[in-house]
Amino acid sequence: MTQSIFISNVQTYLSECIRILYSSYFQPYSFQNWLAEIHPELKPKDNPFKYQADFANNPPLKKYAEQVWWITAVVPLIVVVPIGLLIQTTLGNFNWVLSLLFFVGWWIGLGLARSENQRLETWFKGLFVFVLAILIVAQFLVPSEVQVIGWGAALGIAWGVAWGIGWGMILGVALVLILGIIFVLLLSLIKWRLAWRVGWIVASGATSGVVLGFALGVLFGVGWGVDSDPKLVECLGILFLLVPVIVWFVEVIWMSVLFLISLRTDAASLLLYLPVRFDQRIIIPLPFMAQMIANAYLQNQAIARETIDYLINSTSQQRVAADAIATIALHSLKKCETIDDIAKVANQLDWTPLPISQDKNWVVPSFLDVSQNVNSAIHASSTYRGYQTLQDSICNLREVTDKLARERNSRLAATFGSIAERWLELMTARKDEWRKETIESEEIRQVYIPGSALDPDKAQERFKGRHKIFQEIETIALLDPPPALLLYGGRRTGKTSALKYLPRRVGANLIPLLIDIQGAAAATTLTGLAEQIAKQIVQSAKRLPRRLNLPEPNQRKLEKEPFLALQDWLLQIERVVPNKRFLLCLDEYERLSEIIEATGTKAPLNFLRHILQHMPAWTLLFSGSHELSEQPPYWSDYLINTRALRMTFLEESEARDLILRPVKDFSHTIYENDAVDEIIKVTHCQPYLVQLVCFELIERLNEIIKKEKRVRGITRASLEDVKAVIPVVIERGDQYFREQWSRFTDEEKNFLYRLSDGEKPKREDKLIVRSLVRKEVLKQEAVFGINTDLFGKLSFNVPLFRKYVEMS
Repeated sequence: MTQSIFISNVQTYLSECIRILYSSYFQPYSFQNWLAEIHPELKPKDNPFKYQADFANNPPLKKYAEQVWWITAVVPLIVVVPIGLLIQTTLGNFNWVLSLLFFVGWWIGLGLARSENQRLETWFKGLFVFVLAILIVAQFLVPSEVQVIGWGAALGIAWGVAWGIGWGMILGVALVLILGIIFVLLLSLIKWRLAWRVGWIVASGATSGVVLGFALGVLFGVGWGVDSDPKLVECLGILFLLVPVIVWFVEVIWMSVLFLISLRTDAASLLLYLPVRFDQRIIIPLPFMAQMIANAYLQNQAIARETIDYLINSTSQQRVAADAIATIALHSLKKCETIDDIAKVANQLDWTPLPISQDKNWVVPSFLDVSQNVNSAIHASSTYRGYQTLQDSICNLREVTDKLARERNSRLAATFGSIAERWLELMTARKDEWRKETIESEEIRQVYIPGSALDPDKAQERFKGRHKIFQEIETIALLDPPPALLLYGGRRTGKTSALKYLPRRVGANLIPLLIDIQGAAAATTLTGLAEQIAKQIVQSAKRLPRRLNLPEPNQRKLEKEPFLALQDWLLQIERVVPNKRFLLCLDEYERLSEIIEATGTKAPLNFLRHILQHMPAWTLLFSGSHELSEQPPYWSDYLINTRALRMTFLEESEARDLILRPVKDFSHTIYENDAVDEIIKVTHCQPYLVQLVCFELIERLNEIIKKEKRVRGITRASLEDVKAVIPVVIERGDQYFREQWSRFTDEEKNFLYRLSDGEKPKREDKLIVRSLVRKEVLKQEAVFGINTDLFGKLSFNVPLFRKYVEMS
């Protein structure tokens, strides 16, 4: 019984050693994870004996160290003996003495490695360099037999020590490869046979201490015993270099056969037998693997996903995993037959890592975004909100189809283009259904959008008025030569929205190109700023209604001289699109000051001044909340001839149109006349506040309809309703009011507090009043008679803002 237990233990021990040797070479990723479980700091390249202090409390670590030591000490000898016998039999000459001499040095080094003695480590490092230098010199001074004996003993001991406590394992595989390359360069000048021996080491691809120890032992053990023509060693070296190619060829056949079998049986069950399951070191992609995983996904999603995770995290086959994911995603997108199928796709593929693949890294994620939005539309709180969300999704999908139309990969464009057309058909049909339902619904549609800049592709009807602004911009931009334009006004007065709608409101001879300086200001270098400007110009030109495909700037010139490259690029655009005027719209232009201060150069302003002075086809439009006089002094030096256009409150007729007809098919009968008058009064036609008040009124009316079960047709917003939502508007619009408040000086804030409390202004407040009137915070009526108040009748322009000041 005792003998059988002993035999069983020996067999288990040997099988574990074989598994360690196999895993360390063929499954390096799993091997590393396993070592981390044994000891958190243990790495495959480490000498485990350096953790001897932990052996007492960590038996698995101690066992692993002993097994690695025995593998490195015994297995090379076991392998070398039959190889030596084969060479002796076939060639008649194998020097067993030299081979044994190497192993003597090898075992001495391994014995020293177990001690993990830092002093010995330092001593042997120095000795290794010293002996190496002597042996190189000895090549020219002593007989060849002595040279070989010296090399055998020195390198045997040195490499043995290096495996455990010297350079090889402590500094990692990279240093071993570097040393190997140095040896090859040196020794190839001295002895072909020895050069090939070291070349074998470099080619061995050792990834762990176990593999390196085994490889060095076998290679040097055999190499030192071979005593034949150097050409034989050279041939053996070439054969060794071809081993990975031969192994890969076998794996290709293996993969091909496996794929053919999978076509006639359960593909999912065969995923456990993929070559990468047994050899994680495969670098070159294997054929049919991605398709086989995709086929298996249709049968068993769990095992297919597990296989993809395995490829990503435990192999070098990430590209195969990406191709499999893309194929799976493509199949899922194709099989959508209803809008509910479209809504489910994003959840079905939520496990896929993004980006999926290099050529599909934008297409599939774009479809998944559309799917997620459709799902949101289906689960919206009301039919109309679902209708709005679905309408936005259709616009997004149309953007994808436009991008596919410009895609160079015709196969990609055709494949996903057909999917997009099918989706558009399904989504449009559902949108029309929901539109009819919303018209018949008791709930009032929420059509007001406070806060965000309006997108003309998604909200064509929502932008109201500003006809005079558009007309002035077009007229001035087409002058010869044109001055620079400054579109300024308070926050949320619609400047950005106006710039987005500008291409649809001016003639075809003028091409507006919008640049968001706030986004471009994220760049920390001039090259980054120039790249952002060029990118936004190209994107803006592609939008409706112009749809221009502009050439890309020269990247090399852009990196070397960014703004000179932009100048040349703008001239190139003029040649590509002749007989047109270009309007470069710089939104949030004040952010350029941040870039100037961060980079310490005024190169961006020099670039803009060059456009103004020397490029008549280009007009600059600066948009922001500040006048040039409020900017640093250098702005006025660079932008002398500038025409200012103020974006102020809406005209009353425009505000009424926004209230009563925000979109088509909206019933304006929900407002009583005095309610509309009150909205005009409390907002003073400020577009953001008009939208916000109307938004809250719709929310209030819908709550009344739900609670009191009123009929929509007889539920109207009254004067009392407008007054009731004022506190909510102040709360919801807190950020807007805070932005307004932050623009004032302490003296101005103090004056506004006093004015809201009913105090009359004093003579010394004259400059403050003038400033606040210019900022459109206050309005001042004409003074009648010589004995009236110095300031006339002074009041807040926007009563809602006065209410905010009173509540602050």
